[in-house]
Amino acid sequence: MNDSATPNNLTVHFLTGITQPDGSTWSMPLSDYILVNTPLFNDLVGRIQGLKLPTLGRLEWEYGFYRFPATSAPERGPWLTSSRGVTVRRKKTAAGGVEGTWTYAWATATIRTVIARRSPIRRQLRFVMALTPSTGRTL
Repeated sequence: MNDSATPNNLTVHFLTGITQPDGSTWSMPLSDYILVNTPLFNDLVGRIQGLKLPTLGRLEWEYGFYRFPATSAPERGPWLTSSRGVTVRRKKTAAGGVEGTWTYAWATATIRTVIARRSPIRRQLRFVMALTPSTGRTL
């Protein structure tokens, strides 16, 4: 949705670095941000893609589109059936080698059972849930 009161070009400030009292630095120059929208993804501008760590390694992020079942919020409207978010997070060493990769995806699940139990010994309330994965995962 376009807002006619908002100009096409805006001036915004980006956080490009942090220096801690001990002298260690975190760096994210403008080149680590998404600065131009692509035709398929028009809401990515301003999202961070990379961050240089005090260890000289890096964290990097990739973004994707999550789609949820239309039944997830029928009373609130179709705009609640999708969301943009991180789909991949990478940690790299100072030499550029990949130290770890996290991949994120959503999956639907159906709650079959919720049981509240009170432990007679510890007097704690414990909830046990059994989840059944649904088919139809979309990413």
